[in-house]
Amino acid sequence: MTDYYSRQVEDRQKYVGRTKSHHMTILQDDGVYRHIRMANPKNSSYAFNVTTIPGYLIFTGDTGSYVFSRLYDMFEFHRIKWDWETPSIDYRYWSEKCEASAKHGGTKEFDEDAFKQAAIREFWNHDWPDHKTRRYEWTLYIRDIISANHQSGDESIRAMIDYSYHRYSVSEWGNSKSEDVNPFHDFYEYGRFEKPSFRLKWACWAIAHTIRDYDRGGDKITRQNAADKLVLKVVA
Repeated sequence: MTDYYSRQVEDRQKYVGRTKSHHMTILQDDGVYRHIRMANPKNSSYAFNVTTIPGYLIFTGDTGSYVFSRLYDMFEFHRIKWDWETPSIDYRYWSEKCEASAKHGGTKEFDEDAFKQAAIREFWNHDWPDHKTRRYEWTLYIRDIISANHQSGDESIRAMIDYSYHRYSVSEWGNSKSEDVNPFHDFYEYGRFEKPSFRLKWACWAIAHTIRDYDRGGDKITRQNAADKLVLKVVA
């Protein structure tokens, strides 16, 4: 299984593991006017609502709130291929159709791993004046750039652009030159180092599972959990 599909399985497993005792309550079901609540009858942990009106699907719950718009009946947009060996969701495409989200449930978050990989690659690709300088700067680089607790793509990019070291050189005519060098001044070309947020991914799987259960005729929790445990090996 490729890394992409492995991550999809992991994301789905996080949803299933936290909602394996959820039951469906259909509060409204009139064409594209729907209101479905998914919750554990014993508590409200990870409870959520899926509501549709013409052209919109509204997700609200503990993990955030999102409004999607693409088709007249958004259940058609959010249905996924459950008969595939590894069902998957195109998070980026779904997020493009997200018109609003709660302030604590955005669609993107900082991709720290992608930033570190790019930063390390840039360091070793730079033409350092000598091995001693590279070795010394690498120590500072690990501390100030790689190990720093950056909170966003913008913050990490600014740290790279502002990074500099002192270079001293002597020309073939014996003239000395001293200057500060900013080796990563164009680091912004990598982009903002963003990935779909955990909250968005959780909401996407919640929506997909809710539609699947709705299409099966409502709350058939025993059969649904058995199917999920078979695929995801979730312990009840």
